[in-house]
Amino acid sequence: MFSPLIFQVKFVEKTTSSNDEVKKLLNLNLAKEGLAVYTFFQEKGRGQGTNSWESQDGKNVLISVLLEPDFLTIDEQIYLNMAVSIAITDLFSNYEIKNYSIKWPNDIFLNEKKIAGILIENTLQGKSIKNSIIGIGLNANQTIFNSSKATSLLNETGKNFSIESCIQTLLGKISIRYQQLKVGMKNQLFDDYLNLLYKKNVPSYFKINNQIVLGEITGVNKNGKLEVLINRQMQYFANKEIELLS
Repeated sequence: MFSPLIFQVKFVEKTTSSNDEVKKLLNLNLAKEGLAVYTFFQEKGRGQGTNSWESQDGKNVLISVLLEPDFLTIDEQIYLNMAVSIAITDLFSNYEIKNYSIKWPNDIFLNEKKIAGILIENTLQGKSIKNSIIGIGLNANQTIFNSSKATSLLNETGKNFSIESCIQTLLGKISIRYQQLKVGMKNQLFDDYLNLLYKKNVPSYFKINNQIVLGEITGVNKNGKLEVLINRQMQYFANKEIELLS
């Protein structure tokens, strides 16, 4: 049996990004599985690809954790994303917050607005994942955003949240879901993820190759591709190949 992971938490007041901070320590052989680095401000906070992450100083949860899921093959890396995504929604349940969902592939929504994002950077060794640096940005006490599609815990509940308390709760939830992954509960994680999938079975407009089409998200396949029913035909899309418009 695997034991639940106990995180070693390190605070850095300001950095380029929390993922970069973990990389530095890893390169200096000063990091092992369970390291968690959080910061109050990221000078170059990143999302997927070239996307940036907007966050006011000291207002939000900005954290990266180091995991060593060498029990996962390259083809199974989607399950790591699922475990972490679900863990963030578990945090909301802890605070009795409802109306949350997971927008494929790595965003968390609350009341139809983005409240959290995940950036996973894997290092591969052969056919397995040697280590993963998982960056999480969770909007907690920020109230004003450049995007009208973003929100925070404060905006949605009217309550201020302790950043440190949120971090401790979140790490506990990640530990539980990571434990499930370690003991082989992939099907359970897969089902939990699909049950939380944003706009699942809801007719929606998508942008594909600069064309607007009407389709319906039906799920995610085992390779992590989004399943969309378009013109009665199932199609599969990798990240950046499709954009959900509504």
